[in-house]
Amino acid sequence: NTFDIPYIINRIDKMYSMESKKLSPWNSVNERIIKENDKEIQTFNILGVESLDYLELYQKYSLNSVESYKLDHIAYIELGKNKLDHSKWNTFKEFYSGEYDTYKIRPEYKESDEKSYKRTQMKLELIKRGLMV
Repeated sequence: NTFDIPYIINRIDKMYSMESKKLSPWNSVNERIIKENDKEIQTFNILGVESLDYLELYQKYSLNSVESYKLDHIAYIELGKNKLDHSKWNTFKEFYSGEYDTYKIRPEYKESDEKSYKRTQMKLELIKRGLMV
């Protein structure tokens, strides 16, 4: 509510000139400024759409008190796994799309993940041949 929603709405308005109101079935998106720890934080109310902030829900309904609410820490507590490491990619798009050959850009990772490197090479070849989109 205090990060993703404001980012999305501000980005839509910047890119498409105040089109964020279309997120509401009644074309009504209202900005609110809340004060938290002497900081002003922008939030939005999208009329007719409910949003749930999982961080707030976890903090309120979790049975255990935890030392940190960082996603990596909570993932480890709840799932026994950490967040995926995306440090070997140059951009986040390369990480989530799998379309780029990171190992040509940063070859130090080729040896650490040979299987992934070969898979990426095969994908690129199929894309070049028009056999894969």
